[in-house]
Amino acid sequence: MEANPNSEEARKRFEERYEQNVKDLQKSKEDFQKKRSEEMNPDECVANFDLRFAEKIRGIREKLQSLTREDPVNERIEELRRELLTCSELLNQSVHFLNSYTIMQGQFLITQVQDEISSTQQNLAPRKKFAFSKRAAKKENTNSNLEIKQEEKSQLVLEGIRDQAGGIFYKTPQDMQGVSSYQLQNLENCEIVISATLNAIHMVGLKNCHVFVGAVSGAAHITDCTDCVINVACHQLRIHQTHRCQFYVFVATGPIVENVSGLGFGPYRFRYPNMEEHFESCGFKGESQYDQVQDFKWLRKEHSPNWNVITEEFYVPVKEVS
Repeated sequence: MEANPNSEEARKRFEERYEQNVKDLQKSKEDFQKKRSEEMNPDECVANFDLRFAEKIRGIREKLQSLTREDPVNERIEELRRELLTCSELLNQSVHFLNSYTIMQGQFLITQVQDEISSTQQNLAPRKKFAFSKRAAKKENTNSNLEIKQEEKSQLVLEGIRDQAGGIFYKTPQDMQGVSSYQLQNLENCEIVISATLNAIHMVGLKNCHVFVGAVSGAAHITDCTDCVINVACHQLRIHQTHRCQFYVFVATGPIVENVSGLGFGPYRFRYPNMEEHFESCGFKGESQYDQVQDFKWLRKEHSPNWNVITEEFYVPVKEVS
C-alpha cells in the first residue's frame, strides 16, 4: 500500500512546527529568567545578601575557633583575613540595594571579626621578642598593622560628604571617577550637585539641603532627612524616617516610603552635560514612575496622607549646570 504523500507532508510540517515551538518555549524561558535576574525584587536581593554574608562570617568564626597551637597559626590567620576581605567585597558590591543601617551593621561585624582574628593570633602565636631587636620588631609590627588598617579602611568606608553646614559642593564626572557608591551624611543648609553616574547613593541625616544627583544605576536610599529638596534619577528609590521633603525624580519603579510624612513627588528637574548618555548607560527607559508611591505603613485603599504629587504650578525651577 502506497503512503499518502499528503499525509507524509503533513507529518513533516507537524514535526517542524513542534520543534519550532520547543525552541520558542525554551527561548521564552531563558528571556524570562534573564529579565527576572535583571529586575529581581530588592527584598530578594537583601535576603540573598543576608544569607551569603552570614554564612561567610560564620565559616570564618568556626575556623578561627578550631585553631590550636599545633596548627600553622600564622598561615591560617592570613587565609582567614583573605576570606574576610571577600566579605568586605560582597558588602561593597551590594550597597546599591542595602539600606544604610544594614551597611553599617555589616561594617561593624567585619571590624569585630578582624579584632577576633588579631586576638586569636596574639594568643596562639605571639611574636617572639628579643632584647637586641625589640625596636625593629615593634617598628615592623606597627608598619604591618598600619598597612592592614589602611587596606581595611579602603574596603569598608564609602566615599562621600559628611558633617558639613552651609556648604556648596559640586562634583563632576572627573571628581567621581572610580567612585561607585556615595554617601551624604549629617549635612545642614547645604547644596550638593553631582553630575555623574553612580551605582548607589545614600543620604542620611540631611536638613534643609538642596541635592541634585545624576543617573544612579541602582538604588537611592534616603534616611532621616527633613525639609530638603532632592533631585535624583535611579532605578529604585527607598525613603525612611523622612519628613517635609520634596522629591523631583526619575525612577524606574515606584518609590517605596516608610515612616514618613509631608513628602511631595514630581518629575526630575535637573539637567547636566551628557545626561542622555548617562540615562542610556543606566538603562532608563519609558516614563518616570515618580507618582506610583508605595507607602509600607499605609495599607488602606484610600490615598496615603503621608505623600502627595506636586502640581506643576508648584514645581521648583529646573537646575541646569554646564
